[in-house]
Formats: sequence, C-alpha cells, structure tokens
Amino acid sequence: MLGGFKKTTKRNLLKGIPWRFGPNWPGKRCEAKTRKGTPCQRPAKLPVGRCRLHGGASTGPRTEEGLKRLADSKTKHGRFTKLNEKQLIAVHLLASGVKASVIAKKLGIREETLSRWKQIDEFKEALEDATEAILREIDETHKNLLISSQNVINEALNNEDLDLFKKASLALRYLSLIKGKDDITQKSSDNLFRHTL
Repeated sequence: MLGGFKKTTKRNLLKGIPWRFGPNWPGKRCEAKTRKGTPCQRPAKLPVGRCRLHGGASTGPRTEEGLKRLADSKTKHGRFTKLNEKQLIAVHLLASGVKASVIAKKLGIREETLSRWKQIDEFKEALEDATEAILREIDETHKNLLISSQNVINEALNNEDLDLFKKASLALRYLSLIKGKDDITQKSSDNLFRHTL
C-alpha cells in the first residue's frame, strides 16, 4: 500500500480501488484531448504540462538545426503582419495628405499615439509604399488628362468652323500649358524619386 492507496494495476482499477490521481488529486493534470474527446486526467510532467502519453516526455529541439527549424516555423512573413487595422487606415490617410489631428479624431486615438506609430519601422515602410502608390496614381491621372486635353485641342485646331484668331489663341494657351506641364512633371518625378530612396 502507498500512502493509503493500493498499488495501481489494471486489475485494481477494474475492481474500483481508488487511483492516487483520482478526482480529488490537487496536482496539475495533462488535459490533452483524448480519443474519446474528454480531457486527459493523467498527471502532467513539468515543464511541458502534458503527460508522457501526450508529449510530456519530449524535450523539444536541442540541436542547432532543430532550433533553427523551430525559429523558422514561428517567423511570420509578409507585409504589414504587425500593423493592426487602425494603423493601416492611418497609413492610407497620412499618405493621402489628411492632417494628423483629423486622423486621430476619426480613429478615436490620441495624436501622441499616431506620432508613436510613425516611429515603428513597419509603419514607416507601409507609409512610404502607400505614398509612392498615390503619387504614381496622381502622375497617371495627370498624364491621362494631358492626353485628353491634347486630343480636344487637336480637334479644335483642325475644325474648319473656327476662325484663325481663336485657333491662334488656343495654340498659345496650349503652349503655355506645355511649359507649365514640364515643371509639374519634373516636380512629381522628383517627389516620387525622393520617396523611393
């Protein structure tokens, strides 16, 4: 007899002799899901927290290769994995040119929180990518507007119904627009280049 209990054997359990790890045992139990679907009642082995049948005897990886494999399996890959939903919204609003005070009010956060987010490397990268995407979109829209304007001006200059004075005035306005367009294109490309560095 061990401490008031008989030695646990299969025969004794079938007879109904109490098990020393019975329902009143105060120690930590394994509680892994058994094939029946119930929690395992066997005592847990420390530090794993499972019985020897459910992995408690395992020591885990010990070699350099095993530890590296474990670290690789736990590493998360992909863009924006560490940014939450509010941070992603803040990134897109900041890239669109919305003021920090307005963003903080819309998201229900303090401006100091937004300022702290701006110091996070993932947030900085996301903001740079979003700004670059918006600048490219603006540049494309600008080019499409210029092409449409050129087509309209070309049709107007080829129109036989317009008098010579109106055609000359239209051509001069177009030339002044082209001169300004070069400056705008240069500024937008410089801005885009600055954000990619």
